[in-house]
Amino acid sequence: IGKGVRPETLVPLCVDQSFEMMIGILGILKAGGAYVPIDPDYPNDRIQHMLSDTGGEILVCQDSMVSKLAVDGSRTYVSLDSGWDLIGSESKARVQGKLKSNQLAYVIYTSGSTGKPKGVMIEHRNAYSFIKWSHDEFKDSDFDTLLFTTSLNFDLSVFEIFYSLTSGKELKVLKDG
Repeated sequence: IGKGVRPETLVPLCVDQSFEMMIGILGILKAGGAYVPIDPDYPNDRIQHMLSDTGGEILVCQDSMVSKLAVDGSRTYVSLDSGWDLIGSESKARVQGKLKSNQLAYVIYTSGSTGKPKGVMIEHRNAYSFIKWSHDEFKDSDFDTLLFTTSLNFDLSVFEIFYSLTSGKELKVLKDG
């Protein structure tokens, strides 16, 4: 919020599959922004297209991604590696403000098989409906632990992350490779 994230601000998130990935997602959502996952293994052209298309001026990434994202004076970034002093100094109070169900939660880019990748914008109400359906569909005893194995760039990741968080289930994030 202090860096300018407001409701529906698109915030590119470029991280390895890790615990820090979860912190980045939740931090962006808590600020009211919409996260835009960027796979660090994407070709540079695709990454630059996504950054340009989103207008992403505030990025969340790991230090190892800074050069890949061509972070310069025109963009601000929050590091999930070395930014812990800054992150830890932020208020722990509940964020004031009210998200609306029709505001964006995340944007996932298509594969680009028909040309340039396009961002698919998902509102909070759509994500909520999907997670609610998941709770209705699966019995509480179906899962004790969920494994996060899907790329953050696919919608199935929303199930793996938010079903576990909203049901009190353990989520194990498997690192890439």
